[in-house]
Amino acid sequence: MNQKSQFSGYKHGKNQKPRLHRSRLNRSIISLVLFFPSVLLAEEKLSYLDALGLASENSPDVRMATADTNIANQQKNKADSILPEAPSLEGSITRGSSTDSIEILDLNNTAISNSGSKPVRGWEVGISQKVDLAGQRGLRQEQGEANQRYYTARLQTSRMEARSRARELYIQATLLSEWEEHLSEHLNRFYRLRARFGGSYIDRRLGSYSLVALNMGIQTLNSERE
Repeated sequence: MNQKSQFSGYKHGKNQKPRLHRSRLNRSIISLVLFFPSVLLAEEKLSYLDALGLASENSPDVRMATADTNIANQQKNKADSILPEAPSLEGSITRGSSTDSIEILDLNNTAISNSGSKPVRGWEVGISQKVDLAGQRGLRQEQGEANQRYYTARLQTSRMEARSRARELYIQATLLSEWEEHLSEHLNRFYRLRARFGGSYIDRRLGSYSLVALNMGIQTLNSERE
């Protein structure tokens, strides 16, 4: 194994302790936690294809686009109807008195009077229905079809973008796991060497920071992944 690539994650000098490039790790971990909170807590490892499928259906952007598409489909179906709106029921109640000479139907006494002041009480019920005329239905259909095509295309775009983000995050998480395993192997190697040769063992490539650097790398990765 190329020895230079084994510790490419550290920067060290004469008076500088080795350190990890933590900014990229932090961004990757935060993105993973925000995007796949339930996935990270699962006991079984999520496969690559399953991760893409979950992202394309459960992403917040995809859910919003799905809701907008459903609304557009409902509006399109409504535009195809001859009656743009459901019929409405209207009612009114009349109470008071009348001194007119016209015949008045008194619902209380069930009598008809031609003169004098008589109490009046009655009710009225009606149904109204809106009907499109002069090509309004055709215009509504065109608008409904345009909205339906737009929101359907936006839903497909949102799914593609969600899968793309999931692909990138999944690869980053896999690389982080491989990096942690790589450092763990080196740490175990140094533990074996120290047990064999004693605590005075020093790797010439890292000097006195041999065990400290590897321990720090493992602890940092573990804390960030948690």
